[in-house]
Amino acid sequence: MREGEGMYCDNCHRQSPDNFVNCPYCSAPLKNHKRKKPQKFVKPKEKAKPISFKTTVIAVVAVAFILAVSAIITGSVTGSKPSVAIKKMVTAIETNDSELYYSLYDDQIIEYYKENWYYGAEETFEAVTKPLQESRDFYTEKCGESFTLDYEITDVVYVTGDTLNSLNNSLENSFNYSKFPTKAAFLSFEIEAKGEKGTYKSVYENFVCLQIGGKWYIQTAATDILSDKINEN
Repeated sequence: MREGEGMYCDNCHRQSPDNFVNCPYCSAPLKNHKRKKPQKFVKPKEKAKPISFKTTVIAVVAVAFILAVSAIITGSVTGSKPSVAIKKMVTAIETNDSELYYSLYDDQIIEYYKENWYYGAEETFEAVTKPLQESRDFYTEKCGESFTLDYEITDVVYVTGDTLNSLNNSLENSFNYSKFPTKAAFLSFEIEAKGEKGTYKSVYENFVCLQIGGKWYIQTAATDILSDKINEN
């Protein structure tokens, strides 16, 4: 008999040595029984459940909501309001960040200054950032070396329609603009400086900000010219 086979008694259910004809325990006839290999359990495949219309609608709404929130966040980061430009200006003055202050002027006005007034990149940079240094000197004199700044915007007036067209014409004639602002605004705001010497408040009115290519810039050098053009309308 081959290895792995055994003699099992159907009567007393005992195993006997190989090649026995009768059970040595109960004398009942013996039969050969091959051991069966254990069967592997195979998990039945689950059928894919169809996605309901309700689930699809919920998923679409969720994605739309995420995109909407992303758009709001992106708009805030890239500067969708003129107040962002004012915040950067105040931060630049407080931290003495000339590079940040310089970036608040659009490249067209920078190029105009360079070609018509200062004839060099270094001279243009110094001229454009001069108001920052003057502001720091002023607040240092009034409030002390370690002054801090806070600001509050009190009014924003957006320029639209024919008035915006008139403003763009003045920019083209006065500063050789070719990329025109899609929006413009006059802002009124206050900057409060605090230091060891005391507190001082500066008041700004009709401060011009321009939106070009989705970004807001300040226009301190052109404020008087643009204000006159706007007031004519």
